[in-house]
Amino acid sequence: MVGAVRVAALLAAGFVSAPPATADIALAGFLSGSTDALVMGPTGFPDPADYPGYLSTVDQLYLDPLGFEGQSTALTTPETFDFDPSVAQGEQDLISAVTQQYDAGDFSAADPLTIFG
Repeated sequence: MVGAVRVAALLAAGFVSAPPATADIALAGFLSGSTDALVMGPTGFPDPADYPGYLSTVDQLYLDPLGFEGQSTALTTPETFDFDPSVAQGEQDLISAVTQQYDAGDFSAADPLTIFG
């Protein structure tokens, strides 16, 4: 499972900021082959799907330029300002979502899962 999950290590600040100006052109195909992405929102966005345009903007600005050609799915996580429990629960929610997709055979080394947060 380890090699089949690619983490798009791009952090969205606020709603969705502009893509990094120093993005390396060599990363253009980094997400090639990935057809599924789990998208977590920034602090204060427990369900990214509740914010019109958020998923499509993440795709357009961050994932697509890296070669992603697939479906983004919002991953709901707790958003409280009690940091430690919120992060711990969010971590468990992410692990559970990845494990469920792995157990179902929804991703592989040839079709890796992308995680954006």
